[in-house]
Amino acid sequence: DGSDIVPVFNQYVGFGDMVAANEVTAMLARKSKGVRLRMASSIEFADLRKAPTLLIGAITNRWTLELQQNWRFRFVRTPEARLVIVDTQTDQQWSIPSKDDGSAPDDYIVASRIRNSVTGGTLMVAAGLKQFGTEAAGRLLTDPDQLGLILRKLPKGWENRNLQVVLHARVI
Repeated sequence: DGSDIVPVFNQYVGFGDMVAANEVTAMLARKSKGVRLRMASSIEFADLRKAPTLLIGAITNRWTLELQQNWRFRFVRTPEARLVIVDTQTDQQWSIPSKDDGSAPDDYIVASRIRNSVTGGTLMVAAGLKQFGTEAAGRLLTDPDQLGLILRKLPKGWENRNLQVVLHARVI
């Protein structure tokens, strides 16, 4: 009945989250920028106000879910407990079929840069519906060629506005 299950907090990290954190940390180290990695469950809102923040993961990061109320693209749990990405302007949804073993042939990514967020500063998000998308989001943010392909297609003046993109990732 589950009564013997004991939750263990702050000891495990999803593989996709770990890869994304590693990619971003390595990129910033190459640029001689300091990084402080923290588990989302041990961060208070006041901590988010101290520096620009990158939130990695959706369901693995409570702050991604809590801070998304005013975003166009949001992560939402369906009544069937599936995670989907919803466009709040058009009601379009992106989802992936779930297999019994947790694998998926595809994933979807939300990459965001929220200027002047409710934290008082810049907030960035790299998250997928599953670990594959979060891993891909971390790789995207640190690959200037791939990121450049996206940024060159944006309308003039995007640099001074909030930015959110939803991308499809094929899992290989």
